[in-house]
Amino acid sequence: MDSLRDLVYRGFETRDVDYKAPCAWRGNDDRRASCELVRDVLALANSGGGQLVIGVDEPESGRFEQTGVPEADAVTWDSTDFNRYVNQYADPPVNSEVFRFEHDGRLFMIIRVPDFPRTPHLCIRQYPGVLEDPCLYVRTAQNSTERIRSSADFREIIDRAVRRNQDYLLESFRAILTGSQSAETNVSRYDADLALSRSRCQENFPEKYRLRREKLGRGYEAFWVTYAYPGSYVEERFSPSQGKRMCQAASITYRGWPFIFVSKDATETRQVDDGVESVIVFPDFNRNDTYDFWRLFLDGFFYHTVLFREHALEQRVVWMFELILHPAEALDAIMRLYDQFVGPNEPITVAMELHDMQGRILSDATKYDDLARDGHTCASRTITYKKTRTLADWKAGIADHVAEIYTHICERFNFEASSEYAKAQVDKLFSRRLNLGG
Repeated sequence: MDSLRDLVYRGFETRDVDYKAPCAWRGNDDRRASCELVRDVLALANSGGGQLVIGVDEPESGRFEQTGVPEADAVTWDSTDFNRYVNQYADPPVNSEVFRFEHDGRLFMIIRVPDFPRTPHLCIRQYPGVLEDPCLYVRTAQNSTERIRSSADFREIIDRAVRRNQDYLLESFRAILTGSQSAETNVSRYDADLALSRSRCQENFPEKYRLRREKLGRGYEAFWVTYAYPGSYVEERFSPSQGKRMCQAASITYRGWPFIFVSKDATETRQVDDGVESVIVFPDFNRNDTYDFWRLFLDGFFYHTVLFREHALEQRVVWMFELILHPAEALDAIMRLYDQFVGPNEPITVAMELHDMQGRILSDATKYDDLARDGHTCASRTITYKKTRTLADWKAGIADHVAEIYTHICERFNFEASSEYAKAQVDKLFSRRLNLGG
């Protein structure tokens, strides 16, 4: 508390402290002001991290008054909402923390910005007169935010990135070269998490979907289930609020809906005693009923279930494209999540399950009749893939791992799939060159 009081009342700015006048967070309602804050966040993150203090006026240059933020403005500030806005412009994402501080009857909002973990944060979108792209922003020796211009600033940021990456790269190479370590010694500790996740997923399944299933006599039983856990067991690796922020940082959108969606609505994504839980029910862009459930436990166990997209066809089909894109999005998000709280040589077990597959026909949408005639039909009710690799290994070859998952699933449909085709689609997805409309 004393450190926060000193931060607010020190009366001068530094390279890691930036004062801002009282204001509300308006996001898209005031894009210019919001983008000015984005620029300040990127600069602090690229300069060792620091704090933005909202509620300090500067009536004249160099003289600061701690006026505070009105409660009506304070309630508009939210870490999830703020980070989601900032990360539209940042690559890699910045995981800031927004919280309130009260002293002597005055209220201040503190935005705590972390130093970049390994890679500087690049501005990837422009806003006229405020943000340029691509651009690196830094805090200067004069305590101002500027795009990087001098060779000295450039050398400093490169030196810091190199220092931060040296240890990580050494650990990553060691983990890849020595191979995967078994996480099965701790698997029994995660059994309770898996059982609870499955139970909670069933409890939250919409009653209206159950009724439709009973009426139609089919549907609403096909699910993608993905779960993952670290090799070592730590009962409490982080707090629920930290877990929620990490999920937000791991959430990347490639096709309009991220694998880990963190809702601003507390009735949908909520902190619970043992972690974070999210339940989303909605019709997708093609008016397919969708159910999206995920849970992150404090010990690092992650569980995700999504209802299969059931298109308006009498035939029970599985789209080949989805067998590539869903695992790609899942592995990308899960590794972004674990990268925030485990080391590169930590074994990570990932399991994927496809439920209600028996009798379904594999289709690529353009050759449905050919595939159906050739007998590419699944005989198994559930298809399961499970593998343990180090975090570094997963991250180093996501496209290869997706190709392995894809060919594994296609084998259950008596179809010889192309690994190279799968890897090419993953590369297009991640570089946002994939044609999702055709």
